Amino acid sequence: MTPEGLPTVVAVEERPHPLSRAAVVGLLASLAWAVAYFALPWITFTPAQGVRVRAALEPELVLLEQRDPETAERYRDLMLDVQDTGALTGRDLHRYARAAAALNRGLQGTPPSGASSERTWVVQRALPFVAAVLAGLPAVSALVVLLLLARGLRTPGTLVLTLLVVVGTVGSALALAWERWADSLATDVPRGAGLSTALAASLAQVSAGMFGVKSKTWWRVYGLALLILAAGAWAGWAHVMRGWSP
Repeated sequence: MTPEGLPTVVAVEERPHPLSRAAVVGLLASLAWAVAYFALPWITFTPAQGVRVRAALEPELVLLEQRDPETAERYRDLMLDVQDTGALTGRDLHRYARAAAALNRGLQGTPPSGASSERTWVVQRALPFVAAVLAGLPAVSALVVLLLLARGLRTPGTLVLTLLVVVGTVGSALALAWERWADSLATDVPRGAGLSTALAASLAQVSAGMFGVKSKTWWRVYGLALLILAAGAWAGWAHVMRGWSP
């Protein structure tokens, strides 16, 4: 008590919250995914290959401009990127998937009744689906970055950890599938550093989400992530292969 009979106020120093290892790894991995998507090449071309690409596409684009000028302009932009920069980034591949989807719809139209499972229509639905995945991964990664920074890189909650597991799993599957597809082409067009960086970042996201759980929250993170992945995989398969729409 003070001489005046009032209680003494004792100042307590507030210690800063320690940084969470899972939050730091998740932040760096999500930022690396964004860099890989927007700035690093996923496919690279030599100058000679760029010239061959333009020589092959230019006559087709002249014809396409008469029928669909907007789609032709999308292809022309990509062709110039190949010739000028010698590479296509993840964002460029998203643009290509959108352009290819628009061209396919213009050429093939809509599937007739009872033919939705034929290969022609499967490919038509697969193109916009791939475009949506390529757009969704960096968007979710950016959301994770914002949520982690909003918490001051403290221990992530169930939502952030679940997002890390989901986006990392989908990103890893996409990168591995792209590697497999590129190998199957047996061409001399090499994959760029962006694809390897995206795969490494995706695996780091999964690790941060799975090993960042606590004893009281692991079942919520694992269960919710499994539910989202299972539902998404089923919906994607049903839409692409069978023409189902929600």
